[in-house]
Amino acid sequence: MPFYEKTPDNSWTFHSLYDMLCGREKLMYGGEQTMNVGFFACGTLSLIFLLLAVIFAILKGKASVLISGFNSKSKEERSLYDEEKMCADQRNAFLIWAAILGIGAIFSYLISQYSAIVAMVIWLIIFFKDVHWDDEKAFGKYKK
Repeated sequence: MPFYEKTPDNSWTFHSLYDMLCGREKLMYGGEQTMNVGFFACGTLSLIFLLLAVIFAILKGKASVLISGFNSKSKEERSLYDEEKMCADQRNAFLIWAAILGIGAIFSYLISQYSAIVAMVIWLIIFFKDVHWDDEKAFGKYKK
């Protein structure tokens, strides 16, 4: 998405979205060129989690085979659990993760690259809070 901008010396300069994301506008004004890695990392992860949330929303209960640990259970064991609720909770988790990382990407672009680190730390805390090594802790609340 190209656009023109007036420079301090009253001449016009051409920018593209890529130039802005890579920090090239700083180079044009005598600054150093830096790539906003935090923006790309948080933005990419946010889009991945958003895509996974859409997949879980479309497939509903059938997406339960995508949940780690649950896919290794036999069909008889899987029938003992509420797969619809399990997939809805996983979809909601993906949406929360996408929102946190999306906000981190926006703040990383607008405020500071270090905003991405804060978003990643928040995401990691929430992620590891939901990770369970025991099947009963992971799937116990979904028993019928």
